[in-house]
Amino acid sequence: MSKIEIRNVSKNFGRVKALQDVSIDINEGEYIVILGPSGCGKTTLLNIISGVIKPSNGTVLFDNKEVTDLIPSERQLSYVFQNIALFPHKNAWENVSYSPTVRDLPSSEIKKVTETALEETDSLDLKDFYPESLPSGFQQKISISRALARQASIMILDEPISDLDPEVRAKLRYKLRSIVKKLGLTAIHVTHDQEIALTVADRILLMKKGQIVRFVSPQEMYGFPISLFEAFFIGQGNFLEGYVRNQTENELHIRLRREKDIIVRKQLYFPSFENGQAIVVFSRPENTLISKSEIKNSIKGVIKNKSYMGSYYHYEITTVSEDTVIIDVLIIKEPFQISDEVYIRFKQNSTLLFELPRYGLLEELSLE
Repeated sequence: MSKIEIRNVSKNFGRVKALQDVSIDINEGEYIVILGPSGCGKTTLLNIISGVIKPSNGTVLFDNKEVTDLIPSERQLSYVFQNIALFPHKNAWENVSYSPTVRDLPSSEIKKVTETALEETDSLDLKDFYPESLPSGFQQKISISRALARQASIMILDEPISDLDPEVRAKLRYKLRSIVKKLGLTAIHVTHDQEIALTVADRILLMKKGQIVRFVSPQEMYGFPISLFEAFFIGQGNFLEGYVRNQTENELHIRLRREKDIIVRKQLYFPSFENGQAIVVFSRPENTLISKSEIKNSIKGVIKNKSYMGSYYHYEITTVSEDTVIIDVLIIKEPFQISDEVYIRFKQNSTLLFELPRYGLLEELSLE
């Protein structure tokens, strides 16, 4: 296992600031996912950690030893690429045995390392196949085996499963995490796919415009985002603009557009708001209730769209406050229909409030 420390790392490409003073600690044996929109700096950070490029400023340490100026081959790491980079003229066994062979291991050790690496991905029976004869999912399993045969303590995963079919991608992401945990590796996985991040990561490093937005567990990032961008980028959500009309010790009275009022219970993690302050009400689709009859503290609306999602229905509703609200409802009763008038209410314990940015909600949620 290896501990990784990034200290005040910046990277400039001409006038473009790809990374701006990034500092993080990655613990031994952690599975870290770097997540963010295109151009946020996640691949640049990965390349600096792996030694492909050098930072403009800052240092990189592995197990308390500085490696900032070391090239990739001098760092104790393995790499799995998005574009499956197998040798086309070598079969699976020859691809996986390449690293132990060039390291001049004894032939008995080469055989043992290669067999073990293929067994870890359930690919030993594919050892005689050439890449072109295998589906992409099996090719990527061979790529992972080849990385394991490097016997490195750090595994770098650059969008390794993003281009695979959904079913294959789902199976392989769990397999990746299982292998990393079983072997005690430290893994750094770059992706733009939030579903992959939520399901495999110990912690997610969310980035925007070359800076760290937050670095916490998937559960904390999804359930308790501390910024509008974090709430927007991870999962789906409802964002309603309004202002604090008045408040009591335990409640905030919010005025939405079209003079519609709702009450939000204060939570310990809420910031302080002043009366008259512009805010954004946030709720996840699964934390939003829907009814055909009026319920307390609800907003009236009309269903504009309905999508069958297998285990649940996904509804899009236009409210009297002229907001679009999305709701996910498990299929346990007769579904609502398009054009139905309904009432929606946000679950009190799951509703978050954010200060409305001075430059507007749309700009804050922009991926640019």
